[in-house]
Amino acid sequence: SEPLFTAKGKVFLDCVRPCLANFVRTDIIGKSVTNCTDITNLAFGSHVTFYTKCNFCGVVISNIIPFVETFQLSSFLSVNAVEQV
Repeated sequence: SEPLFTAKGKVFLDCVRPCLANFVRTDIIGKSVTNCTDITNLAFGSHVTFYTKCNFCGVVISNIIPFVETFQLSSFLSVNAVEQV
């Protein structure tokens, strides 16, 4: 779905991907976190900061279709997702 993103949507992706990858490298792998629940909680906890930093609110409306195609509905129904909204 990446080709469907607008230019600003692609800027968001280029910003957020390294943030998330670095988080995994330093805060999950670097700290040897292996428990799946802990990894899930840490990952969800990191997203708000990175999405805000990378201007998610400024691109979501104009990129709603590619975002909908990227996310699974079940991702929005978890306790972690509900707490973030």
